[in-house]
Amino acid sequence: AFVAEVRACEQAVRFAQELGFRRVQIEGDSLMIIKRLHSCTADRSILGPIVVDIKCSLVLFDRVTFHHVKREANAAAHVLAREGSRFSEERFWVEEASELVE
Repeated sequence: AFVAEVRACEQAVRFAQELGFRRVQIEGDSLMIIKRLHSCTADRSILGPIVVDIKCSLVLFDRVTFHHVKREANAAAHVLAREGSRFSEERFWVEEASELVE
């Protein structure tokens, strides 16, 4: 589950970069992942290389913040992730969300 959470964060950063955003706020319901993204110490876990990749990509932005939110606040993201997992190719909802969260 933690690998999926950190990969989702990595994908969010990459997506924001591709869209040309300069200031980004990323929310996640995994406190452990958010703490690792804020930490300055080396992460020797399986998540370490992914966390390093995320941190290295942050230089491409003017500002990126990571915030922990309760799972209830992240319900729409979970619905969209479940919906997206039904497809073999990546899906992104831009400007309009799936009817499942409207």
